[in-house]
Amino acid sequence: MDGWPQTKPETPLEIRPYWSYRDEISGYDGLMFKGDRVIVPHVLRPEMLDRIHAAHFGIEKCKARARGSVFWPGMNSAIDEMVSECRTCLQFQRRNQRESLMPQEIPERPWSTVAADIFYYKGRDYLLAVDYFSKYPEVTRINHKNSEAVILAMKEMFARHGIPEKIIADNMPFNSLRFRDFAREWEIDVVTSSPHYPRSNGLVERNVQTIKRLLKKSNDSKQDAFLALLEFRNSPISGMEQSPAELLMSRKLRAKLPIPKHLLKPKSQPINDVRQRLRVRQLRQKAAYDQGTKQLSSLQPNESVRIRQGGVWNPAVVVEQHKSPRSYIVATSNGTQLRRNRQHLMPTNEPPMIITPPMEPVGEEERCSGIAPSTVRSTVRSPVIFPSTEIEEEHVRTPLRRSTRVRRAPSRLIENI
Repeated sequence: MDGWPQTKPETPLEIRPYWSYRDEISGYDGLMFKGDRVIVPHVLRPEMLDRIHAAHFGIEKCKARARGSVFWPGMNSAIDEMVSECRTCLQFQRRNQRESLMPQEIPERPWSTVAADIFYYKGRDYLLAVDYFSKYPEVTRINHKNSEAVILAMKEMFARHGIPEKIIADNMPFNSLRFRDFAREWEIDVVTSSPHYPRSNGLVERNVQTIKRLLKKSNDSKQDAFLALLEFRNSPISGMEQSPAELLMSRKLRAKLPIPKHLLKPKSQPINDVRQRLRVRQLRQKAAYDQGTKQLSSLQPNESVRIRQGGVWNPAVVVEQHKSPRSYIVATSNGTQLRRNRQHLMPTNEPPMIITPPMEPVGEEERCSGIAPSTVRSTVRSPVIFPSTEIEEEHVRTPLRRSTRVRRAPSRLIENI
């Protein structure tokens, strides 16, 4: 062909993608160039892609590197696809950008919604319960972190302040069968947070840090820790006039600091006004937190994802969305179902494959919320679509070999007839 045709339809199909660049294309020493960039033929493009991504840079870095030396139509799309499906890059991807804050709804009255958690300090375990309305903390020492000790401590708290309607807590031991039986008997709704995501129960997590600091400072200054806790309950909440004690008990608590007696008398608090001020305080905190956040896309069942585990991203697949916001049930490569927050899940374009459900129940900490050990196997969907990360190979199950040696019981265990 001598020169380019007058119109694009007259151009042969194999060179038609280059029509828009015809004025920039030249040849030299058997090579074709677009400006100063070598035009890569179709057969060499996979090798060039491997060279471009040899250092496992990100998409934009790989594009910038390629634009300086090579060219072919659709090169940017090919780089996008290659980097987004790179197993190594996906495994060591950065953490997801944090999402905007989703504040808990402010309760209509004190002690109707309680956040709970267990913390460890100087060789002892403590149960902390915080009222979502008044921010009033209850702390008690427990001998063990099992459900029996937690239930006993909570019964003592509830006998003092009344039974709350809802408890928001981590999974263990608050998601155990025994604790759920207790909650059902006492008519309490238990809401558990996503595993490894304490931010979803931020109120109690912040109070754990505060109470620990009180204990450390009291121990260092040789002061009574109970008096420090009393002062904390008696001090106004930041951004408000009332203290946790006033919002819960409608009165100030007598402490060592002098106070007129009439201020110790009960004084009713206008609930609507208090809720409005709590809401304003909550919105102010949300505005400060939401700076630099990003809304992550929602996930669909059978979608290929990566799950954050131990600092790396491992393959998984979405089973279903949990009833809690931004929470999903996913299946890992061995079929184990886990509940995770959207923050710990990253959607990918990896191809799917069939995985086999686990034959043994998984641990309490890793099992998805609300599934008892005896029912885990029956709740796993089979088959489950799972993203492939390597070439499939045929696996042959080797039969179990047992010893043919004759076993005789020791004489001391043989009865004398």
